[in-house]
Amino acid sequence: MYKFSSFEKYDESIIHFISTKKGGVSEGDYESLNIGFGVPDNPNNVIENRKTLAKNVNIPIENFVFCNQVHQNKVVVITQEEKSAGVFDKSTAIKSCDAMITAEPDICLCVMAADCLPLLFFDEKRNVIAACHAGWRGTISLITQEVVKSMQYHFDCQIEDIIVGLAPCISAEKYPIGEEIVKVVKEIFGTEEGFLKEFSHSTQKHFDLHYANIHQLKEMGIAENQIEILPFCTYQNPNDFFSARYAQHHQKQTGRFCAGIMLKNKKFLTFEDI
Repeated sequence: MYKFSSFEKYDESIIHFISTKKGGVSEGDYESLNIGFGVPDNPNNVIENRKTLAKNVNIPIENFVFCNQVHQNKVVVITQEEKSAGVFDKSTAIKSCDAMITAEPDICLCVMAADCLPLLFFDEKRNVIAACHAGWRGTISLITQEVVKSMQYHFDCQIEDIIVGLAPCISAEKYPIGEEIVKVVKEIFGTEEGFLKEFSHSTQKHFDLHYANIHQLKEMGIAENQIEILPFCTYQNPNDFFSARYAQHHQKQTGRFCAGIMLKNKKFLTFEDI
């Protein structure tokens, strides 16, 4: 499991994690800690894997919340009523969204990926968290900015108080895209500089998910020292992370890893505690 060092200083307030492939019961192409129902893995194995993950991060599995990721830019505010959504059955997941925010304790917001970019957000002052799934469609739909705007609108979060962690995703080197996407990237961002890269091994332009989402954060005013990146490429680290493009290249299926964050339920001090 991986964590962001900038988040770890707030261990009294939050639990967060990025899972890997290791430590689960799934077999074959989904070996071994597949967290996703959206692949042809045995659902019982997925549930067992989620129980293992929950145990390892010391969070009751009923506190997890999953969304039905659709590669768009909808952000949903999660309350206690949504606790356990999508945990044991995909049909109960939060519908048609790719990002969730909450100020409620004991709710672990989870997003899954297998090359797309998971992002985690935390505002210590307002005690607000968010989790976001950004593939190329979500990225060009400016989902990262939508998360920040939602934190501001719903919870009055201030830009200077928000820290963001970018989990592993596919690197630009391994992410060639078609001309139709190249055109949209130029239209959305006004330039291809930084967003699209060229490599000697490829005749196509390559999309940089990390750069594009960091750009959005900076456009919102979030400073570089408020952003942390785990720079591992999912494609180039197939022993640690599921990668859809790596699996496709080898004519296989793949599972999903998970990034999650939860606010701890802080106990109020009484005279007996002092």
